Amino acid sequence: MNKVADRKTILFVHHGVGIGGASINLRSVVKSFEGKGYDLIVLFLQDSDAKKLFLDIDCQIIISRFPIYYFYHMSKWVKYWQIHKLCIQGVSFLFHLLFVSRFYIKRLKPDIVYLNSSVLTDWCLSCYFLGVKNILNVQETISKGYFGLRKKLIKNIITKCSNRVLFISDFNRLCLVNSGFKNYDIIYNTLESSAGDIQKKPFTEKLYDFVYLGGDSYIKGWDYVNALLESNMTFTMCFAGSVSNEENIKLLVSDPRIIYMGVVDDATHLISNAKFLLSPFKEAHFSRPIMEAYYCDTVPIATDLPGVDEQLINDVTGALFLNDTESFLKMIRYATNINEAKYNDLINAAELFRLRFSIQSNQNAIIDSIQSVIKKR
Repeated sequence: MNKVADRKTILFVHHGVGIGGASINLRSVVKSFEGKGYDLIVLFLQDSDAKKLFLDIDCQIIISRFPIYYFYHMSKWVKYWQIHKLCIQGVSFLFHLLFVSRFYIKRLKPDIVYLNSSVLTDWCLSCYFLGVKNILNVQETISKGYFGLRKKLIKNIITKCSNRVLFISDFNRLCLVNSGFKNYDIIYNTLESSAGDIQKKPFTEKLYDFVYLGGDSYIKGWDYVNALLESNMTFTMCFAGSVSNEENIKLLVSDPRIIYMGVVDDATHLISNAKFLLSPFKEAHFSRPIMEAYYCDTVPIATDLPGVDEQLINDVTGALFLNDTESFLKMIRYATNINEAKYNDLINAAELFRLRFSIQSNQNAIIDSIQSVIKKR
């Protein structure tokens, strides 16, 4: 894609490796600007499987080859005693602040930079110093950490150096900024596909009792799934997602109750074939699979953590369990014995959230937010 004279250039920067909620949502954002008179560039800071999501969009795709080790939004990734990891993070931050971000910004000359994660504070700071407008999308729930220093650093950079901050939920906003901060929009993640594109199955034709998409990630609920595997309950589960531990793979493959799928690009066909979506996350965050479940006529089951009320109403659009193993297993027993009438009541109530997460509801808000920053002097 060649740059056209007198057209504004938007540089979208993505941080992750795999295909997940952040990259899928970024695809919707980039696609919403296609054909609207902009030059679109998507920069992946790591060689990512997600690049395939953008191949059908009229945009330039760039893969950075520079090493990166960014600050995580959750303190549990790095322990306070792992000084070597903290040092590596600091070196990576300075390297990307002083060299990598400046290299790409000066080379590509964007009119605005769209940063797709709160971990990209180095880029946010670089844009500020270079006088380039930027919008930062806070996809993650920022945890306080041990002493609060990391969170304070992230908060100060984002609130002082971004021209506009986007939050994918109000809970994410409350975790980072106080009520005095006004330079933000809350724009929920969206589904690009319409409800009619998904092959829905009625209760009696569902192939599995449950579908789980979190792999063996602790944050996404592997401990709960592992407890379920150790139980003697009768159920069928479609299991998808990245599994890094070989022993866990053996455990899944050897269990006749599990249909192991590994990593999948599009999980909607798996979700639509299950009665329930399991989203037993251990840390509060915005769950894209819950959003997808509503469009697949699948009932979501999630951990009762702060912020989940923006996605699910207990016993109305889905079911919540307390954040402990006993409550989780009790919920599984309830789900496997639910009657069809109650199940259909939960499915019908999902309309409460379908509109909130529809692309029609959020696409214009994203376009307006970015365009307002571009036009602002």
